[in-house]
Amino acid sequence: MVIHKNRAVVLGIFLVVLAAVFLSYPGLMTNTGEKTDKTNLGHSPYIPEFIDAHIEQPKVALAAPLEKGTGEDTEESGVPNQEEQGKTQPQGADRPSQPEERGSSGRKNEASWLGEQYVLGFYVDKEYGHPSSYSGMVNNAKLISAVAPFWYRLSPEDGSKLQEHHPYDGFTDEDLKGVINKAHSQNIEVLMLVHNLLYGGQANGKELARQMLKTAESRKVFIDEIEKKIKEYKYDGVNIDIENIPLEDRDRFSSLMKELYERLSPQGYKVTVSVPAKTGDNRSNSWSGPFDYKEIGKYSDYVAIMTYDEHGYSSGPGPVASYNWVRDVMRYTVKEIPASKVLIGIPGYGFDWTVGQKGPRYISYSQAIETAASRRVDIQWDNTAKVPYYKYKDDNGKMHEVWFESKYSLDYKLNIAKEFNTAGIALWRIGLEDKGMWDVIGNRIKAVK
Repeated sequence: MVIHKNRAVVLGIFLVVLAAVFLSYPGLMTNTGEKTDKTNLGHSPYIPEFIDAHIEQPKVALAAPLEKGTGEDTEESGVPNQEEQGKTQPQGADRPSQPEERGSSGRKNEASWLGEQYVLGFYVDKEYGHPSSYSGMVNNAKLISAVAPFWYRLSPEDGSKLQEHHPYDGFTDEDLKGVINKAHSQNIEVLMLVHNLLYGGQANGKELARQMLKTAESRKVFIDEIEKKIKEYKYDGVNIDIENIPLEDRDRFSSLMKELYERLSPQGYKVTVSVPAKTGDNRSNSWSGPFDYKEIGKYSDYVAIMTYDEHGYSSGPGPVASYNWVRDVMRYTVKEIPASKVLIGIPGYGFDWTVGQKGPRYISYSQAIETAASRRVDIQWDNTAKVPYYKYKDDNGKMHEVWFESKYSLDYKLNIAKEFNTAGIALWRIGLEDKGMWDVIGNRIKAVK
């Protein structure tokens, strides 16, 4: 009896202590979806992104107006340390799975492992006060197969000629060579990217593309220019990013890729191309219709499908790249292009819409997180689109919607890559992304080198 009484006393003391602990830490009181800590920013345990929203983010300038390639590359990782994770780790089945979690053996999860993948990162110089992709390339070199610097466009004077294009003055030839040499020293290929964008009203990129594609001779001049630059700067190949071409130039664009491939491939250079995403061959669609997936795929080593801007500058708020849309695009794509050549486009950025207006602000992951924290709003998780988003009211009382991408949304997109057995991914762009994306890539992919 004495033993039982002692046990009862001990048990009573234990229950009192346990109750005190629970009262001291209200976050332990429930495992429902309800908010439990009135002192934090109010993020629900069911929302995966609230972890990063608790971290003090660097003060970053707002992205310069709305041109492709703006953003910043901060040194902050955006990933909580172990102590922070222990305090804020979401609980419950609604949290997206983390591919970085390992078993007791320390090995990667074999079920989620994609094996060798070609990891292409688009590279942008310092622009509009924001740093370049350089540090992201260097810090993640082992996870990157190739970079494609945004350095060349069709000349405003003659669409068949090339013009170097950098968003700030002072980028020298030595700077260009320095990036190439650094990449090569880290076993990263460098692809010469050529585009027809960002003329600031001084030229029409669509008309310049028409000039270049018009005849076999005009295309030959263009290919001659590319071959000359590749050999001069020791590029490993090319990425053609010619967008918004006339519908009537569909076959001419396919001819360009054939002629380019037949010129460069026998010399050992890679020929890659970036094309708009589509779920079918609708030739009346002025944006994606001019691109013949089947023909383009015949004459490319890799085809980067730009599975981003599902919602963007010409639409209202919504996911940049929802899960089901990307999956639908891939379902069509692999019927037209061998999966062994397909790169799934991965957005590292987001958009901030003023509700009721078109023309959202182009933002990085860090800016998305900083805005949510400064506005003290919950970051939500859209379980259908598999992406984070939130809403807030600005100082003028106008409502905003923000949709962006994170390491969690990337994880779902890599599941699509695994499902369709595609060749790799193409990230737009290094420096805008959730730095935790590289952890996901490292735990699911071995970059082709």
